[in-house]
Amino acid sequence: MTENKVGDYEDIHSGERVFIVGNGPSLAKTPLKQLQDEYTIATNKIYKIYDSTEWRPDYYLLSSMTDDIKTNDMSNVVGYSTTCFINSKRQEILSEYKGTIPIDVCHPDNDPLIECFDNVSIPNEARSYWSDQLSDYVYLYNSSIYPLYQMAYYMGFEKIILIGCDLGMDIDYLLFEDSGDPIKFLNNNLSDYSGEYPLSIYSEFIRNSDHPIKSILNLAAVEIGNQHLLFASGSNPYSYKRNNRGKYDSTSLLYLHFILESNNKLLSFFNGLYGWFTSHIPRLLSAKDPHFDGYGTSTIMIGEDDRQRRAHLLARDKLMEREAQIYNATIGGELEIHPRIDFESVIDSD
Repeated sequence: MTENKVGDYEDIHSGERVFIVGNGPSLAKTPLKQLQDEYTIATNKIYKIYDSTEWRPDYYLLSSMTDDIKTNDMSNVVGYSTTCFINSKRQEILSEYKGTIPIDVCHPDNDPLIECFDNVSIPNEARSYWSDQLSDYVYLYNSSIYPLYQMAYYMGFEKIILIGCDLGMDIDYLLFEDSGDPIKFLNNNLSDYSGEYPLSIYSEFIRNSDHPIKSILNLAAVEIGNQHLLFASGSNPYSYKRNNRGKYDSTSLLYLHFILESNNKLLSFFNGLYGWFTSHIPRLLSAKDPHFDGYGTSTIMIGEDDRQRRAHLLARDKLMEREAQIYNATIGGELEIHPRIDFESVIDSD
């Protein structure tokens, strides 16, 4: 039997419409059953909502290389008449589940969170992050929804409607409003560091604060899970981990090779230790986040909303150039890039 390839789906839905389904908490309020006769594309942990609905997506794309979605998790997606496209580097999933379709994913580094906060301008170098030929590769940029835009266009859909794209993941980031704001301080003092955050800047932030203890706590709340570096001249453990996922049998071995392969082993050691330490501390602040349960994340990523807005803006620009239509039918949420339409109305109008 001939296995399906990405190229088999080019223009397969020419002139039709599709719903791109995000993973935001508004899905719990969305009558997904009404999508049974619609084409839908989903991603990541969409299976988390399967217990509360009979709806299943027609297409599923796993572009990420992170450990958030493991091989066993895919059993929740495969087998529901859902066509599954899987990052070709996730060989453990492709070999386990026959019928899944490998797709090459080009993943430039995401824009640094601090640089994105209150700044949705798309960097010039990111303007080329788009693929019209998914048989070659698809771009993953700043948001797992970004590859879905490219997939929808590749399949020939002319009208794209978003649901479950909420945002609202980086609110209430200060523990103490009357003390130093580390986000504003870093934004004002990082012009020479290209998105990497050396320890000296943090020291200056504390020294200049009227309430050093509260400012330290504010800084800690912002830092945990946000993938910053202590030393700009040390290597980046986050990109190393992402690029070498599955290559080593344990995290300890991965970090050992990270240090051995770095140019400045001492500073890279501290960067790696800091990255591991902050990624294993639960953030007390997350308990205040109304989206905590919905997104299922233990961290609030300061700047994440605006980073994802950059992806949506870039997709809007690319699709407008190609004369495709995009609308946002998400119930509530904070994504205001595309024209809003009412979910019930768009279903009834078909």
